[in-house]
Amino acid sequence: MDFSKYHLLIIILTFLFIGLSFYYPLANYDSIPERIPTHFNFFGEPDSWSKKNFANLLMGQIITSISLLFMFGVIMLIKSTKDPLKLINGPRKIVERMSIERAELIRKTLIFHLLLINFFTALLIMSISMNSVLIALGQKVTLGWSAPAIICLLLGDAIILVWKSIKLVYYK
Repeated sequence: MDFSKYHLLIIILTFLFIGLSFYYPLANYDSIPERIPTHFNFFGEPDSWSKKNFANLLMGQIITSISLLFMFGVIMLIKSTKDPLKLINGPRKIVERMSIERAELIRKTLIFHLLLINFFTALLIMSISMNSVLIALGQKVTLGWSAPAIICLLLGDAIILVWKSIKLVYYK
């Protein structure tokens, strides 16, 4: 199975967003005051501030980047598996009767939605990173609407993935 042009676009944008989540704080590092927001409440208001240093400024991006690299590894493993039936976790009777075409459709669906989850995660961390800098600089008061909107998209896609997976495995 090869990546489609949409898969490649999602992958490129994911890496672009991760890159921007590092670039923006580093490009503004000298302008950022000594106290930076490090935690936000439900409404996106900073409720914890810490001393400015690279760890406090970039730890979220570093952890997210490592997680996304592992997820890309999982996606590549799923993509490179010769027999898509081996990827399906379902009752043995159902999996044994399943056609290769259906198993391949399940694999394609899984890869697409895992790439979307990576994309939304990278978009979220970029949004939080940039808005944290803007809050530290006094240009914004809250994270704004972007974080809750992206979280809803992320959760929505995860729900769609589960729904499609159940539908494809258990129903024809």
